[in-house]
Amino acid sequence: MPPSRPPKQRPLSSVLLLGLTVTLLLVTAILVFQTYRYARQAIDTQMEQRLTQSHHTLQLAMNHRLNHLAQRLDSLASRLALSYGQDGWQRPLALEEESQDLDFLFIAQDKTLYWQNAATDFFVPAGSLPSLIDPVGQGHHWYLAILPRDSALPLVLLLRHVPLVAPHSGQVLASLYGALVLSDNLELLQGLRRESQLQALSLEYRGEPLLSTLPPGTSLAASLAKLPVREGLQPLGEHLLASRQALSLDDQASALTLVAVAENRATPRLQEQYLHGTGIVLLLILAASWMLLLHLHQYTLLPLRRLVKWSREVSADEEPPPFVPGSIAEYNELGQALSLMVQRQKEKEHYFQDLLEFAFSPIIVWNARLQVQQCNAAASRLIGLSAQPGEPVFKLFPDEARNTLESSAQGQVCAGVELQYPNGRLLIWNMAPVRIGDKVTAVIAQGLDVTALKQAQRESLLARQAAEAATRTKSEFLATVTHEIRTPLNGILGMAHLLQDGPLTATAREYAQTITESGQALLTIINDILDFSKIEADKLILSPEPFHLPRLLQGVIRQLAPLAEQKAGLQLELQMAPDLPENLVGDAGRLRQILINLIGNGIKFTERGQVRLRARLLARQADKVQLELTVSDSGIGIPPEAQRNLFQAFQQADASTTRHYGGTGLGLAICRRLLDMMDGSIQLSSRQGVGSSFTVQVPLLLASQPLPAQAPTPALVGPLPQAPAEDLPPPNSPAAPPAAEEPLPDLGDPHVLLVEDNRVNQQVALLMLKKLGCRVSLAQNGEVALQKTLSESFDVILMDCQMPVLNGYDATRRIRLSQPLQGRRLPIIAMTANDLPQERAKCQAAGMDDFLAKPFRREELARRLAHWLQRD
Repeated sequence: MPPSRPPKQRPLSSVLLLGLTVTLLLVTAILVFQTYRYARQAIDTQMEQRLTQSHHTLQLAMNHRLNHLAQRLDSLASRLALSYGQDGWQRPLALEEESQDLDFLFIAQDKTLYWQNAATDFFVPAGSLPSLIDPVGQGHHWYLAILPRDSALPLVLLLRHVPLVAPHSGQVLASLYGALVLSDNLELLQGLRRESQLQALSLEYRGEPLLSTLPPGTSLAASLAKLPVREGLQPLGEHLLASRQALSLDDQASALTLVAVAENRATPRLQEQYLHGTGIVLLLILAASWMLLLHLHQYTLLPLRRLVKWSREVSADEEPPPFVPGSIAEYNELGQALSLMVQRQKEKEHYFQDLLEFAFSPIIVWNARLQVQQCNAAASRLIGLSAQPGEPVFKLFPDEARNTLESSAQGQVCAGVELQYPNGRLLIWNMAPVRIGDKVTAVIAQGLDVTALKQAQRESLLARQAAEAATRTKSEFLATVTHEIRTPLNGILGMAHLLQDGPLTATAREYAQTITESGQALLTIINDILDFSKIEADKLILSPEPFHLPRLLQGVIRQLAPLAEQKAGLQLELQMAPDLPENLVGDAGRLRQILINLIGNGIKFTERGQVRLRARLLARQADKVQLELTVSDSGIGIPPEAQRNLFQAFQQADASTTRHYGGTGLGLAICRRLLDMMDGSIQLSSRQGVGSSFTVQVPLLLASQPLPAQAPTPALVGPLPQAPAEDLPPPNSPAAPPAAEEPLPDLGDPHVLLVEDNRVNQQVALLMLKKLGCRVSLAQNGEVALQKTLSESFDVILMDCQMPVLNGYDATRRIRLSQPLQGRRLPIIAMTANDLPQERAKCQAAGMDDFLAKPFRREELARRLAHWLQRD
């Protein structure tokens, strides 16, 4: 595309002069035009008034003439009526000379012509006179009559008739008709013109000219004949105006029109005067423009040229010359502003140069031709390279940066360019083009030395990997310790339960009960430590599910009631507000864990009185509620100095309570952490020796639909059914003595495959299963279990997870693969001492259907078996 030509440059004075001249011309033209228009309107109005007055005069003259003729006609009629005799109409012949003002006379009655004067034959063709009698009415007004004739125009005349009445009898004898011929009656028209003092006058009938005072054949007569048929003023010739107006007869409209022509010399004179005036004004404007041009050149153009010359010198010289003021204030202000702007620009350049030189970051500037313009000291020091202004910029960058440098010179922003230099330094460059309009004039690059940062990142990565390895080791150790502790606890608690089922003396039963309670206390401590560890590692995940709130609260009270009954005089109470919602959505297991911790502490630290759980509704929105659960007791209370640290881990009121009541001090800390995860809160109010009150506020969602009577809770991570939630102890809850024994379900005679490698756990499970009426086959590892499933038929499998030869996960997968595609699915219940969420998920992923954590009680085992056997 060829470059566009620069616009033509004009001096400022010529531009200003042209603008002012055009403005003056426009203003003058508007004023002249308006003045001329107003004057012309005044002249036209005056002429229109004159012609209107002339038309009025003409109408009056015509009316006067017609009235005069009417009087003469009335006088003749009276005299004729008196002279009527036996011989008929004799007198009219004598009166013919007295009626010279009328063109002709005749007497007629009912189209019978009695008499006519001699002039009648001159105007009216023979036999045409009766046609004039027909349209005559009974009035005495003048009316128009038209008679065709051989010439182009018809005969137009005015008629009026007067009845001839007999003086003695009053009988109408006949009518006397008088006629005034309008066609070719130039004398009548000239008389009217003289009376109105007009230049010319023309009479028209229905727009056609009848008579004119202008000589025929002249140009003015031809112009008058071509005049458009409309009312109002119309120009006629150079100095004449014409006006057309209808002529009335006896105040009645007629088809006659008078065209009046008057002289108009005022308008030409006005036009001539305005032409002369306009010429004079133009000469004055030209003279003023010339004087203005000289003035602008002297006081505007020359100072501006000096200012432009000074600004060019300022931009070219390092030390600009001083500004020389002139005689114009605005010129001086503009020059001073430019001088100040130049000074500030020089200061900014110095600031930029200082910033560039003293900056800690490397900065390099090059132009669009990839030539170095500036390179600060930091850049030379860090990269170990240098280049003088004008040298190629490639000398300051590694070879792999060539494409990037060329892209930046073409206008592309290059950010985060990481370059390794020969001296070992690693720099990240940001390159931004500098544009003036659409043209790239320079590129500024700023670097960041990230050598130490990259080294620190590598060290941080190694440290993080080491920390993750330590965390995995810790998790594996925790799982191993949990498994190793729960495995003997399963034997202790299982054997203790079996021992209590047999015949014992009172002392032996008390010993067995003590073993059971000690094992449960140890299990509680282990669960608290596991929960706290998961919370500290942010691995505890809430599982919101629909649940029935009153049923949950009643289940907690029912579970802890036997513990309260062991203390004489201690009552466990539940109070629920009547407006308490029933169906909610939340982590029911963790909410139950919080309540069991709080109520369990109340029972533990209260010997007499009551422990009360009160539930009420604080607020309710469209789909959300705020609950308040208060656990109060009448126990020993907590001193004020111990309350501030009570929710910290491993904290209790004092050492004496720890020695007297026991516990790890983790229960309240776990409650606080769980409520924080639920966006809830817990508050303490306590008086030493009076009692304590723990208030829990927690937001929960409303369930979309009511829950069934017994809402199942998944045992694994997934839709796996389990016994009713309020009848099972929550995961990781404090120990509580068993509730009143319920009858065990009748399992029938199921064939159960027990896969367990630990001898003690084998013995406990075998005894429990035999007491439940099951036929049991034993497998010491997963490989044996797989062989037995291929050779025998089982109703359910109890699968341990950690075993030699083949573990429970792989054994379950191989069992599932060995089963035919058709037929029933063999239930497999995981039986492990590792009670962690990831363990449950791992069991489900392997293909197991349910989860049973060690140690477990015979009642729990029976419920799980009953569920899957009945389902099968």
